[in-house]
Parts: sequence; C-alpha cells; structure tokens
Amino acid sequence: MFEAAVAVGYGLDKMTALRALTIETASLFGLDSRIGSLKNGKDADIVIFNGDPFEYTSKPTHVFIDGRLLHESN
Repeated sequence: MFEAAVAVGYGLDKMTALRALTIETASLFGLDSRIGSLKNGKDADIVIFNGDPFEYTSKPTHVFIDGRLLHESN
C-alpha cells in the first residue's frame, strides 16, 4: 500500500494503482479466477477504509475474509 500511495502521489492514476494491488497481482500468480476483484463466485476478501486507501492517515475499519467479518474498528 505504501509504495502504491507514493506512486499515486507522484501522479499514478488511483484506479491503476488499485488494479496493481488487486487483479493484476492476482493475475501474476494465476489466481485471478478466484481473487483480485469482486465477482460472483470469487472469494469475498474485502478491506474497507475510513478514507482514501492511498492516504497514510486512512485506516481499515472492516476486514472480510471469505465474506465473513474478521475485524471491525470503531
């Protein structure tokens, strides 16, 4: 996340950075049929932030693994 945030700070499009952290990485490992994007039938691994995920002040508020809530902060 840190490196992607730095790249965004230097002008990389946020959607390109997000894809690099998700579907593009999953594809590199041959796992894009299972992870890396939100689609019916894929693992439901999701992190929700309290702000822009590329800002260092943003923190995760919810973490879901396989669609189950594993972490929730107030």
